[in-house]
Amino acid sequence: MSSNDKTWDGSKMKGSAKVFAEYCQAELEYRRNAETDFDEEVYRQAVELVLRKLGVEVLK
Repeated sequence: MSSNDKTWDGSKMKGSAKVFAEYCQAELEYRRNAETDFDEEVYRQAVELVLRKLGVEVLK
């Protein structure tokens, strides 16, 4: 996946889920570029768990 791909499309969400998804997308881009010891898969799983708790259907 290129760094320009959107992992979680906040434009299709509302309220807290939208704000959280947009934050997480920006944070993912930052961590991809800033940290060498970053486990992207664990990060994705955590974000998807929170989004599901917020009532968002997460597609893989």
